[in-house]
Amino acid sequence: MVNQINKAHDGIKEYILELKENSISKKRLKTLDKIINEINKYIVDKNYPKIIFICTHNSTRSQLAEIWAHTFNFVFEKNIKVFSAGTFKDKFNSRVVNVLKEIGFKVKKKSNKFIFNFSKNHNSIPMYSKLIDELYLKDNFITIMTCSNADKNCPVIPNVLSRILLSYKDPKKFDLTSQETKKYIETSYKIALEFYYLFKNLK
Repeated sequence: MVNQINKAHDGIKEYILELKENSISKKRLKTLDKIINEINKYIVDKNYPKIIFICTHNSTRSQLAEIWAHTFNFVFEKNIKVFSAGTFKDKFNSRVVNVLKEIGFKVKKKSNKFIFNFSKNHNSIPMYSKLIDELYLKDNFITIMTCSNADKNCPVIPNVLSRILLSYKDPKKFDLTSQETKKYIETSYKIALEFYYLFKNLK
């Protein structure tokens, strides 16, 4: 793991090393352990189930979940295919892009996509808002709902192995207020912290 962290861009490496696992609440740990157990249950011959992070507009929380999942996938060498999607399509939130840039992600804009890179040893990742149907996933996947609204309003997803709610508060509620930047930073940190724990404890 240490060797992989050292391959991350400097800012990201420092950010990961400062994550405090012991600050995760017991309630959140219970949900994270449930997700870990579900993923581990469906591992066959070292092949992991795919993971889809779903939020209403696939613009903020599910995108943060996807990029941090890609990052810790690399750090802990898990080789899991991860995606994000929404029940509606929107634009990738530029405030999320700014927070991730500050952390140390390299970002380029190409058409309607943002191209993220967290290590020179890993291919860049195109990030953009998309609907669940656009993923064309037929089987062997787990959905993690990153907002309660999407969980309530998302239709039944065929062939899903497991569907679990891991909700995060929406920082968009603080747009154009004095707390805007702080709330986006807090949301990114919480997702990074919890995904560090999650990927670290997978088989």
